[in-house]
Amino acid sequence: VAGLILAAVLVGAGLWVGAERVRTQTISEIYRGGLRMGGLVRLGSVHADEGRVDQAIAMLQSVVEIGKTLSQHDRVVVRYLYDAYYQLANLYLSMGDLEKADRYTQTATILVNEMLAERPNDPEWIRQKGFACYSQARVALGREDWSAALSAAEQGVAIRSELLAREPENLSLKSELATILAFRGKCLRKRKRFDEAHADISAAYKLYEQIAYSDSQSIG
Repeated sequence: VAGLILAAVLVGAGLWVGAERVRTQTISEIYRGGLRMGGLVRLGSVHADEGRVDQAIAMLQSVVEIGKTLSQHDRVVVRYLYDAYYQLANLYLSMGDLEKADRYTQTATILVNEMLAERPNDPEWIRQKGFACYSQARVALGREDWSAALSAAEQGVAIRSELLAREPENLSLKSELATILAFRGKCLRKRKRFDEAHADISAAYKLYEQIAYSDSQSIG
């Protein structure tokens, strides 16, 4: 059912060209397709990290094209599709193309919500929901929609805070919470809520200090 819903959404969004090609597939076909998708996602990440944006976009769009031909009932396929859409959203954000960034962010969010509907307590998909909220907030900020940016940032902070409460020593979660807190502080400044903005930025700074201290201890 989730796969059919996703196909319908992607058709409507113009991102599912050839959805009618999806058919019953063997496990080996899905497995091989998933391997190709995973390799391309990693290559796209490397190109993005090294500043080769055009190559990164080409790799990630290839992931999307492969995903269109595979069963949406396979969680590995869905995860790689999500990774591709999320990374494409970030790349287009970095290029200032808010229309494409918004389109890919919305599609990534649909995937997250579908997976959480099936597995509401899955910490990894909850974490990805936080990333999707951050992308939504950045798109809204780019459009100077401070209210929407603040709303998405607040949801992201709530998600990160909940996850960090479960794993208080997780440095990655601390870093992610610090990032979204600093972003929310920026949004609050734009809304002239200066005391709240200061509190968020101070909280982010304390988290970064904790991360730096933990790193220095591990090196020592």
